[in-house]
Amino acid sequence: MAGRRKDKKIEICKMNDPGGRKSRAINRRKEEGMKFLRGVTLEEEEAELATEEYTVLKDEV
Repeated sequence: MAGRRKDKKIEICKMNDPGGRKSRAINRRKEEGMKFLRGVTLEEEEAELATEEYTVLKDEV
């Protein structure tokens, strides 16, 4: 979820300052760090889903 919110923020910054320093800095950050951030958020989401599934199964038994 957090990753999606960050994506929206990035779009807003680009609209306010098209092709300016901010968008270039954001693009650089995106290239360096977004892959890692996405990986973390995906792992967290998967972990949450797994725990939800586990609790459902536990309740059924």
